[in-house]
Amino acid sequence: MDKDYHPIKAAVTAVLALVFFVVLVWYGVDMITTEVPEIEHVFQNTSFYAILIGIPLAITIGLSNFFSRGDKKRLISGIVSTGVLMLYLYMVLNSVVLGFEGDEYTYTITIPGIIILSLIGAAIRGSYYGFEYYLYQKEPEIEEPEEDIQYY
Repeated sequence: MDKDYHPIKAAVTAVLALVFFVVLVWYGVDMITTEVPEIEHVFQNTSFYAILIGIPLAITIGLSNFFSRGDKKRLISGIVSTGVLMLYLYMVLNSVVLGFEGDEYTYTITIPGIIILSLIGAAIRGSYYGFEYYLYQKEPEIEEPEEDIQYY
């Protein structure tokens, strides 16, 4: 295996991302809905989206840490992981429905500001990979021609 690859770093990062994006969200939603079953309607499909999109997110985050800085493969996998992160944030935050129900009225509170700010933060994370590629890109090695030309 090439010395520019980091499999241990990638595996540790993927496991930590899996714990953070899937297990903690699932456990938090489960704990809240178990303690306060009246607000179970607030977390419609939040655990489902966290598991469905969180697993590929953890894999792509680990994959982006497998490659070295300045590698084109890291740039591509970093941009893909940013896209998956943006999808994850949008789906998980959009699945939280805050609302109040009365006898003759129903209020629903949407959180587009938080969603937009989190998507902007994820886009900034994606631009990091572009800057990192630009700053750390490897110079292509130019091979010198061999001097075995015979002159008569």
